[in-house]
Amino acid sequence: AYGLKPFVMLHSSFDEFLFLDADNVPLADPTPLFSAPEYETAGAVFWADFKSLRLNHLIWPVLGREPLPTQLFDSGQVLVNRARHRTALALADFFQQRYAKAYVQPPFFFIGDKDMFLLAFLALSAPFHLVAPCGLLGFTAGEGSLCGHSFLQGHPGRPDRPLFMHRVNAKWSSSE
Repeated sequence: AYGLKPFVMLHSSFDEFLFLDADNVPLADPTPLFSAPEYETAGAVFWADFKSLRLNHLIWPVLGREPLPTQLFDSGQVLVNRARHRTALALADFFQQRYAKAYVQPPFFFIGDKDMFLLAFLALSAPFHLVAPCGLLGFTAGEGSLCGHSFLQGHPGRPDRPLFMHRVNAKWSSSE
């Protein structure tokens, strides 16, 4: 169902919205995001995944863009002004509906909607603000290695202050 995200955003009755996955828990009131300078300037705020888009990735020539350092998106929370970014949302939806299956295969290896948003915004040079992840929740397993299950995502103006907890691994189920 995550593939429906761009479609839902594009066809929403709201011009401005904060989209949250069902496994995403706000840790504070997110209402101030709508008046955050980063959102007012760009009209779109995305939160970063821990992985980056490589500068030598094969997608850059497809997008017709010079490579630039950027993180992949975590689309468990998306703040967007649809009125300002209708074209980017339409392109993300188009990519998701037409090409998502192609892009999850070699040589691209993208993962669904989160990457389709990134590709659409980059292809159109649409402005967005990207918030760096502020932490990872999990537990220590054998030999002290961290097994993370949730991203902590911060406020755009205070990325070190957790605003969302997005469960990305060991997903919740109805049997828990």
